[in-house]
Amino acid sequence: EQTNKPGYTDVSDKDGGNPNSIAVTVTPGATNPGNTFIDERLPGNISGTVREDLDNNNTGDTPIAGVTVVLKDAAGVPVATTTTDANGNYSFANVPAGNYTVEQTNKPGFTDVSDIDGGNPNSIAVSLQPGQSSTGNDFVDERLPGAITGTVLEDLDNNNTGDTPIAGVTVVLKDASGAPVATT
Repeated sequence: EQTNKPGYTDVSDKDGGNPNSIAVTVTPGATNPGNTFIDERLPGNISGTVREDLDNNNTGDTPIAGVTVVLKDAAGVPVATTTTDANGNYSFANVPAGNYTVEQTNKPGFTDVSDIDGGNPNSIAVSLQPGQSSTGNDFVDERLPGAITGTVLEDLDNNNTGDTPIAGVTVVLKDASGAPVATT
């Protein structure tokens, strides 16, 4: 009988029966060679979430669905692609042991804030052992700020259209409740 190392599973053996047990009969003075066991490494899983930072504190507050996430091998070659679900979750199953990079592509209107490994905020390095589940590979994004622009013009000929700019006018931006947000 053979006992698998952690992270391995039985595939086959010489006698084709129980793949971690070989029946052997040895007669006196004889050798019974070729009692080979075949094992393979268990695949692992890599998963995480992509969340939006709503309050500018660099932590994810709400899930972002539909974000493209790519799994790349140690050479930077894409090996799998998925998108986040309604809860912002993504997962890569049946991943062989090795070194990988998980990269997310921001949805239009979003920018990177942080990720779990603290490096490039849209790339996480993962070293996966046989049979391991690497969870918590999380990304945080924020919506890009917008801009509001305009002009204050004087109507010189009383036709209700602006004819010339007026400098030095104070303009106040208010939120939906009427509270001032910015002044220019």
